[in-house]
Order: sequence, then C-alpha cells, then structure tokens
Amino acid sequence: MSSPALSGRLTSVKAQALTDFVIGCTAHPSTIIQGQSADEAKVVKPDWELYVDGARKDKGAGAGILIEGPREKTVEYALLVSFPATNNEDEYEVMIVGLKLVKSFNIEEILVRGDSKLVIDQIRGGCGFKNEILMKYREKAVEIAQVFKWVVFEHIPRAENGKADRLSRLATTYYSELPKGVYVEVYNLPAYKGAMVKVLADTNLEDWRTPIT
Repeated sequence: MSSPALSGRLTSVKAQALTDFVIGCTAHPSTIIQGQSADEAKVVKPDWELYVDGARKDKGAGAGILIEGPREKTVEYALLVSFPATNNEDEYEVMIVGLKLVKSFNIEEILVRGDSKLVIDQIRGGCGFKNEILMKYREKAVEIAQVFKWVVFEHIPRAENGKADRLSRLATTYYSELPKGVYVEVYNLPAYKGAMVKVLADTNLEDWRTPIT
C-alpha cells in the first residue's frame, strides 16, 4: 500500500495524533517470533501494542485499528473495505494497514494482537494455506513486519479486543457514531495489490458527523 494518498494521510495523522508520544525502544535483532506469544517467548513486552479486528456486513467490510503507546496515548482508525472480500481477507487487510500505520510512526518494536486465530497462526508460520489469496496477504504482512526490530503476533479472545471490534463494526454503518479523534478511510483494492485510499473523515474536524453511503 504505497499510494500517495495513504502516505500523505499517515504523515498527517502522525503530526496530529503523535505530537506528545514518547517512543522508547531498545535494540533487538530484527525478527518475527513464530509460533509463540510474547509471554511464551519470555521477552519484555514493548511500549507499543497494535490491536486489529475486521467485521463483514452486507454493506461491506469494516476494520478497526487501535495503537496504544506510553502514557496511555492511543491512535484509533476505522476502515471500510469497499471491494468484495471474505472475513479472513478483511482480517488481513486491517493487519496490513495497521502494520503500515505503525511503521509510519517510526515505531521499532510492536506487539500485535488480533482475534483471528487463522490469520495470526498463518503469519506466525503455524498454519497452512488452502487459499492463494490468503497466501499473498500473508506474504505482504510478513514483508512489512520484517522492517521492525522486534515484533510478536499474539492471538487474543474477542472479549479482549473490544475497542477495535467496535470501530470495525461502526465503520460499516454510520461513522457519526465514532468517537471524536478517530480517522476513517475507504480501501478500494486489496492490500497486496496496492490499495487505493479515499479519506472519508477526520473526526477531529468539526463537520465529520455524516453517514457512510
């Protein structure tokens, strides 16, 4: 996803939402710890955590991204996937967008949490593929993940992913219900092809309360 619209938008988000963020990362070899959670790997968890979740409805697929950092700082994104996609493809979409968003903030260490066991297991290398499209998604996700100094993918129960889940569901209905400070975008092409992005709303603005049509 290297479109100018996305690059410009992420730069804007970084300027607006991360002004006071404190990035405190320590050096580790570049790696994806496969088949293990952060606890199982017996490593110190980083300051940054990424939560992702997708939700498919008749109107399209929604996706929620939540990035949590030091001092309880957060960035929230709601995405609408406008092209036909399965539930698993939607989960990969939000994973890839979330990783690119984290990378754009120059964060070097990240704990990634999602409630799609299939996607997490595939990225960690513990699950095979019966679908060529999912394989392409996985390759893209791993390609992005390898730029980090430290990254762990961890499956969590849906109950622990509530905020990202709520954002993903609201993205498919009315983003007027989203809290102020949430960014909303539409993706028109799959992430592994290079998604085209249309910014619908920045809920920091005064006139953001309009429905998705």
